[in-house]
Amino acid sequence: MAGRRPKGDGSITELPNGKFKVRIEVNPVGDKRKWVTRTVDTITEARKTLKELERQKETGRLIISRPETFKEFSKRFLDDLSREGELKESTLQDYFYTLRFWETLFGDLPIQKITPKRVQEETIHLKKKYKHNTVASFLRVLRRCFRMAVDEKIIMENPVKNGKATVSVNVKKALQIITEEEHKELVEHMKTHYNKFKENHIVTPKTLFMPMYLLTFETGMRIGETVGLWKKSLVFSENLLNVENNIIKVVGEGLKDSPPKTESSIRPIYLTDNMVALLKEVLEIYKEIGIDSRYVFCNKEGSPFYATYLNDAFNDFKELAGIDREFTFHDIRHTNASILLSSGIDMKTVSERLGHSSVTITFNTYAHSLKVNKQRAASVFQAQAGSLFR
Repeated sequence: MAGRRPKGDGSITELPNGKFKVRIEVNPVGDKRKWVTRTVDTITEARKTLKELERQKETGRLIISRPETFKEFSKRFLDDLSREGELKESTLQDYFYTLRFWETLFGDLPIQKITPKRVQEETIHLKKKYKHNTVASFLRVLRRCFRMAVDEKIIMENPVKNGKATVSVNVKKALQIITEEEHKELVEHMKTHYNKFKENHIVTPKTLFMPMYLLTFETGMRIGETVGLWKKSLVFSENLLNVENNIIKVVGEGLKDSPPKTESSIRPIYLTDNMVALLKEVLEIYKEIGIDSRYVFCNKEGSPFYATYLNDAFNDFKELAGIDREFTFHDIRHTNASILLSSGIDMKTVSERLGHSSVTITFNTYAHSLKVNKQRAASVFQAQAGSLFR
């Protein structure tokens, strides 16, 4: 058994199972004496743990009256990430909303009580409500949060194992593609509202929805890139649009400009003549009614639209068009990619146009669209063969 330290200091005790218990008294908030205990595998790790606990005690970090809850720890985790400054503001916002979701499940539970079994049970419920990628994203953030708890020796193992908690998640659902008939029907209803903007100068997400929808349909831009499009990013003389801004929602601050998702998301996209004419028309009307803004699409005050407003408007137009199947504004982007790939545009060009960080992402996302090209390749040889096989 490892030797004990003098009374008042921390102690290391070897347990019957061969592990080592590290124990140190802390300065209590109340009258009762309090201790912090950690269990580790080796004597070397025990000594390091005790040294770290002593350092925390000296700096006052061990002045506790009860175990740290998940809600408390996740807030501290976010504060540390924010101070480090390594993550983009938009990524921090994703972490904030993800951890706030986990708080509804684990909020007041001490983090030591959150076990791999508990995480697995919650994952089983999540997979019934959300897509595979969403669940995987939730778990990645939670895993990183608990990694800090492991590093601080608050827990001995991460309850979110790499890949383990996602084993039984549903297979990724097929992408939803807007059909040509649905597209035409949607645009007809959008035109009616767009005329209210042209003729009556009514400025709302619904009256401006048609140009935003058609721009997204033609370019495959992300929703934040569409609502965050700057006027200076348009080069009409070259039929060119430069994607260089993205709108994010910051808690307590509202909408803010942010760099696009990745470095490769900063990209040029060439536009059709019809799209250039439509964008010019929008900007000319804004000028006529005295709206001055750096954004192409904005409200009367010159501020960009919330992405949620576009999602709500899209759902309204789907209802008007009699479309009851599930797809979202983001599926306009998927539709764009599928149309390009099915038309024979090479994967690298599509990847660059979408702003993906690699061609692999494009391939994995839209592999289903390649089936059309494979079938077309066979038909080419069929046509060339003519009557040779007859």
